Amino acid sequence: MNDPSTLTMIPAPDAGRLSVIALDTLVSDVHFPHATEPADVAWKALAVNLSDLAAMGAEALAVQAHCEAPDNDAPWLRDLTRGLELAAASFAVALQLRCAAGAKRRVSVQAIGAVPRGAALTRAGAGAGDDLWVSGTLGDAGAGLAIVQQRLHPACGGARERLLARLHRPEPRLALGRALRGLASAAIDVSDGIVGDAGHLARRSGVALRIHAAALPLSAALRGTMDVIAARDLALHAGDDYELLFCAPPLHAPRVRAAAAAAGVAVSLIGMALPGEGITVTDASGRVVPTRPAYQHFSRAAP
Repeated sequence: MNDPSTLTMIPAPDAGRLSVIALDTLVSDVHFPHATEPADVAWKALAVNLSDLAAMGAEALAVQAHCEAPDNDAPWLRDLTRGLELAAASFAVALQLRCAAGAKRRVSVQAIGAVPRGAALTRAGAGAGDDLWVSGTLGDAGAGLAIVQQRLHPACGGARERLLARLHRPEPRLALGRALRGLASAAIDVSDGIVGDAGHLARRSGVALRIHAAALPLSAALRGTMDVIAARDLALHAGDDYELLFCAPPLHAPRVRAAAAAAGVAVSLIGMALPGEGITVTDASGRVVPTRPAYQHFSRAAP
């Protein structure tokens, strides 16, 4: 276990800002395959929590990590802690790190951020008539998981590396989240697939959401690996993309695009909020596309 006297001090938010906290645990054979490189586990452990901060429009300040591994797994634990240090440096956040013996490979992370009072994004607040947007591209991490599970074999090595990187090294959209303050009416990060996470946003906001399948953003790597129907299915249902899904009034559309461009992230208009409840996905002809339950972690992932 680390000596507390060596731990980095976590900065406190300034006056006029609220502290926000995200907490999650990644466990071997539940959230990541046992053979995943420790540096990739470290990156993802930080990224998934920082993505929650991004969905709140927060600035990331620090992370606290608690790592465990069996006594005979010391090299993995050593490489994991080094990976956490490097990831924290990449994300420019302070790091507190503790390690201990445990029954399985496990890393728990608490991310700490700050947001101006009254400016935090939440899952509630979307109204009927709002546009529905998403950042980046969807389905890549799901394809990466299929590669790890040997269910998908891309012909192009470049596509394979791109899809695996999206699975193992997601990029939390922190700059975009901050840029959406005052523009987005509601936001959530996409961890369990668009269908599942849109459902959370719709319930909290008290609206229905209609998603246009043809508008879902698909990467060249994904489109080059499978047909468009299969790619859209992954985009709808696969998890681990960690993009931002958000609503905003239509009058804010030009500012949303400008904010995304300034943050260096592409955004796509994929649907709208309507009176009612639930999620509907439609194709280019307006017909309803069948959907499945939300993504479960890889040990139970749908094929």
